[in-house]
Order: sequence, then C-alpha cells, then structure tokens
Amino acid sequence: MKTMDKVIETQTDEQALAELMAMMPQVPPAKFVKVADIPWTSFPGLENCAKFKLLRVDPETLGHTMIFSYRSGVGPHRHMSSVEILTLGSGSWSYKGEGTAQGGDYTYEYAGATHHAVTENDEWVDAFIVSKGPLQMINDDGTPGMVVDAMAFYIAAKANNAVDHLPDEPFGG
Repeated sequence: MKTMDKVIETQTDEQALAELMAMMPQVPPAKFVKVADIPWTSFPGLENCAKFKLLRVDPETLGHTMIFSYRSGVGPHRHMSSVEILTLGSGSWSYKGEGTAQGGDYTYEYAGATHHAVTENDEWVDAFIVSKGPLQMINDDGTPGMVVDAMAFYIAAKANNAVDHLPDEPFGG
C-alpha cells in the first residue's frame, strides 16, 4: 500500500491529487438547505416564547442543529451535552450571573450547565444552535422536567411539514 509521502514524491501534482482522492473514504455530497424555505415550528409547550427551524438531527447522540427564536419565558433548563450558540441579528439575551450575548456573539455551554435565558425587554432573539445532545427542562418547583432532544424537535417539525430537507425517518421507521 502506498503512503501519501510516496504518492507525492513519485507523481505529478495532478496525479498525486487524483490518487489521494481515490484513497479517501466515499461520503455523501454536501447538503445545502434553503433555511428561508423552512417554516417556523413552535417549541412544544412553549408556543408563546419559542420557535425553531430544525436544520439537522443526529440520531446517535440525539443532538441537533437549528435556528432558534425565543424570548423570556422559556424557563430554566439543563444541558446534558455541550452546546454552541451564535446569536444572530440585533437582539441580546443573558444567563443570570453568567453573561450577556448580542448579535454576532458566540457562546459555548458545557454539558451539565443549568441556567435560565432572559431576553432584553422580552424581545425575540434568533440564534444558530448546535447541540451535541438533549436538554432537560426544569420545573417551577426545581425538579427535572421534560427531556427535549433531536427526536422531539423532529416530531414537532414533521407535524408542521418542516422536515422535507431532512432524511426520511432519521430515527428508524
């Protein structure tokens, strides 16, 4: 079997590139999604303060990628896996005692983090979110509430006819 060094040493750049590409595992082509064409779906149980556009689901980790639009009222929650957030637009939001994010700001949240998002002046804020797994809502009395994962988001989005860009039955039939 040839190594990459041997391939590069003995062939022209074009030949070497062709051989290296042939050695690479075959993967599906890039997926392009027209986000503007995806209808907003209400977040189950929080219809007055949260909606989303589901962009991708991960059946293995139950993580997801989405555009999330929300305002104060979502309530406290605990992340069971890490989360990355890019705040979009001009709104701002904060976690009490942790910090504030405005449009263009990036936030990383660790697995196990528990907090309560509040938006400035109860305005809607949009964010691009990559969640590596589920989150758990916290009930008013402080006890663990419902777990929300990629499957829950998928079921809600499918009921809203907002999953045409996703694989059919990503969690099995």
